Amino acid sequence: ANIMAIREYKSFLRPKLQHFIVSVITISVITFILHTVWHYRNLPNLYAYKIGRAYGSSSQLSHDIDCDRIFSGDVNYTKEVALHRTSLRNETLDMTCEAINNRFSAAPSYNDVFPIAHAKIIYQDYQFLEQQMWNSYTINNWYCFAMDSK
Repeated sequence: ANIMAIREYKSFLRPKLQHFIVSVITISVITFILHTVWHYRNLPNLYAYKIGRAYGSSSQLSHDIDCDRIFSGDVNYTKEVALHRTSLRNETLDMTCEAINNRFSAAPSYNDVFPIAHAKIIYQDYQFLEQQMWNSYTINNWYCFAMDSK
């Protein structure tokens, strides 16, 4: 009688235990997916904030340029705009290797399997190159920049 009761108890518990295990696994997978989506959705904001702190506020980049006049070929207007264009240069930006590495240290790695090597020679506008590099930076890629003092 005892063995029969144990078998009935096991057969009663088995579906409930299986249901519980499936529920826990499902909730874990959903939580992992939501966390991953949230994390990668917020990465651009994190990097924009991080690079924004290094280069100054985004208000420096605002402009009142009439693109229609430029694209329609208004040469005088284009020359006038060129004389007063916004500079992205930040003279107070820390350009030490450590500071540059700190600005890029947390970017995600999308190219784990196939890293890319980038090599460029720079003789002016390093800050522009660094901002441009944010478009393709991953920690597994290789970057080599030579500063030329032409």
